[in-house]
Amino acid sequence: MLPGLPDYERGLKVANRIRSAIRRPFNISNESLDIDISIGIALYPDDGDSVAVLLEAADAAMYRAKSTGTFIEVVGHGAGQQTERRDPVASAAAQLDSGAFSLRYRPVVSATAFAVLAMSVEIDWANPAANAVPLDQMVAMPGGAALVSRLTL
Repeated sequence: MLPGLPDYERGLKVANRIRSAIRRPFNISNESLDIDISIGIALYPDDGDSVAVLLEAADAAMYRAKSTGTFIEVVGHGAGQQTERRDPVASAAAQLDSGAFSLRYRPVVSATAFAVLAMSVEIDWANPAANAVPLDQMVAMPGGAALVSRLTL
């Protein structure tokens, strides 16, 4: 949250500076680690009139940045985002058998022991509206638990 951000252009400048700082490689135990981030930008009052609405809009833009590989996205004024966010469960159910879901494995690493402690498995949804919905949020939505029960490894 950046209070007083005047426009998207300034938001993009700040986001690019943050991304540049995060992307600098750093070393742990003589291993170079590269990190990247995805950032979503939403402006008050253009993209929402409350903190909750702004966070949802910025979150949707962030997931669009992740799925498109652009790393930084602004909300814009397209109605497609809100439409897809209203009923993601129905959209996901329609795509379940089409290969729109994929698994991603990530190591859980101990920075002090310099060892892989476990593997985290995440499921990604290639939503055509580019608005990803985390699985825990999907489960909480009406009909979400039934949809998630259809996912098997």
